[in-house]
Amino acid sequence: GVSFAMAQLFRMVIATGGQRIEQLAREPWTSYKDDAVCLIDAKGKGGIKRQHFGPLSNRAKAILRELKPFTGQHSHPFSMASDKPLSSEAFSKATRRWLETDHAILNGERIQHFTPRDLRRSLTQLMQTHGISNGASDELQSHGLGGVVSEHYRNNPELSIPSKKKTMD
Repeated sequence: GVSFAMAQLFRMVIATGGQRIEQLAREPWTSYKDDAVCLIDAKGKGGIKRQHFGPLSNRAKAILRELKPFTGQHSHPFSMASDKPLSSEAFSKATRRWLETDHAILNGERIQHFTPRDLRRSLTQLMQTHGISNGASDELQSHGLGGVVSEHYRNNPELSIPSKKKTMD
């Protein structure tokens, strides 16, 4: 009951260390480069748009390769139509549909209800369990990265890819 593109989008959230599902979905193929995806982040004070680079793990790159035959001719990798990305309203619906299938049974018990946002939180908690610093985890997931130093001196978001990749690995 869940499209291939939608299933791959959920996998991509995990494979990129918990990037926001809405941001991954709305980026066109051109935003996905060899080692990173350039996301437009409009969170925070005033909703000012800024670039955020999410490194692409080997698994994330494999997901994109798997999508190519299905959506490579579309404007967006995570799409059902040639000219637009998957709708953000569809994410929760896909989760509910999946939870109704036998795929949501683990060791004889049905998996508890979860939302796409829960994937992001779970990945943050997994990083914490493995001793990743809060700062590194926040940088990977683009949490609260403001302040004078980051605004005026560390203001090239592309330069953060190596440290984010280390965190994700």
